[in-house]
Amino acid sequence: MRLQEMDVEGEEKSLHRTIREAVKRNDIVSARALAREIVSSRKAVKRLQNNKAQLSSLSMHVGESIVMMLHLYNILHFFFIDEGMIEEMVNDAVDTALDTEDIEKETEEEVNKVLAEIAGETGSQHPESVRKVKIELPTQGACPASEAHKKTIAEGADEEEELEQLRVTTVKGVAPCS
Repeated sequence: MRLQEMDVEGEEKSLHRTIREAVKRNDIVSARALAREIVSSRKAVKRLQNNKAQLSSLSMHVGESIVMMLHLYNILHFFFIDEGMIEEMVNDAVDTALDTEDIEKETEEEVNKVLAEIAGETGSQHPESVRKVKIELPTQGACPASEAHKKTIAEGADEEEELEQLRVTTVKGVAPCS
């Protein structure tokens, strides 16, 4: 644009010289036509200057908009990073909670295996708390053999005494209830 302004100003200077020559020759009609050319060239220069000012203003607004967009981009970028972190933390917490259930199941299975191993050993090898566990059998009526069996288990007698008690009740003709 600056080059266009300089070209128009250069033409205006040449028109000034031509107008002076026309006035020296007393050619008023040519001088008036050339003066109109100078007026139109000055209007063109003003339009170029207005366009230049508007483009500068637009450039400034675009620059401000770009800065604002970059700022918003950074905010959104950090927001999505935070959101991703939160989502990852929630997923980890859910996975940990689900893994805890699996670990509890595995632990329960191991405890059951250990208890099954211990139950296979003789009663004298059991800890006192295990031997005193009362086992309840489903009964429909009163069964003296079953009551005696429960009583011996509750008192902590070992397996040999239980077997002897069952033999005695069987020999007497009283069958244990099942």
